[in-house]
Amino acid sequence: MAFIRCGLFSEVLRIQTEINVVIPEQSGIAESYPVIWLFHGMSDNHSGWIRNTSVERYAEEYGFAVVMADAQRSYYCDMHEGGAYWRYMSDELITKARKLFPLSHERSKNAAAGLSMGGFGAYRLAFERPELICAAGSFSGVLDIPSRLKMNRGNRSEMRRIFGPPEQVPGSVNDLIHRMSRLTDPESLPALYQCCGTRDVYLKNNRRFASAAQAAGIPVTYHEDEGYGHEWNYWDISVRKFFAWAAAVMKEK
Repeated sequence: MAFIRCGLFSEVLRIQTEINVVIPEQSGIAESYPVIWLFHGMSDNHSGWIRNTSVERYAEEYGFAVVMADAQRSYYCDMHEGGAYWRYMSDELITKARKLFPLSHERSKNAAAGLSMGGFGAYRLAFERPELICAAGSFSGVLDIPSRLKMNRGNRSEMRRIFGPPEQVPGSVNDLIHRMSRLTDPESLPALYQCCGTRDVYLKNNRRFASAAQAAGIPVTYHEDEGYGHEWNYWDISVRKFFAWAAAVMKEK
């Protein structure tokens, strides 16, 4: 695999930022490669996946290009007080990365996934921009934001800077369960993959989302893994399983 650190200027964010990209090399240079847009968690940045997992080796195994961008502590939102990270991640980043690297433009060859905060980002992309990706994965994801805001975990003032007043979140674009209940064409969604450890602080959050998806008639490949918490040991296992699952989904498209 080729591992590339790339600095670029974001017109949306008005800052210099970075992305990490891995590109397959085992069969020579192709015109384009299937892509996994891989999102980090709140306490990490674009380097987290490379530093803490064997994602480069897994990408080589399945022939994926992988793009890892820095979304800061934004929850991949256009923040109430801060950067427009949703517009950056869902539009500008994809456009720029495709110009710079041999990445497929086909929906059937693109997928997104992430851990914790990144799981929310990947699923929001699935709901808001389903034309971009054929599959989305969430590992220990924070998928029920209204419930997350009620938890005594993290800085509430920071959550307000990201999402705005808590009372404005239910029913908004950041309320995935509400968004799911109002879908008129569930079949237009990308395939969804979700997993969580049984010792994870967000296990109930994940169970609520999975139950709501079932009630809405939206198929989700969901499983819980005994004994794992909110930890890199689990996400290393999860991302490899997702790559195998995503490869199968892409093959069917």
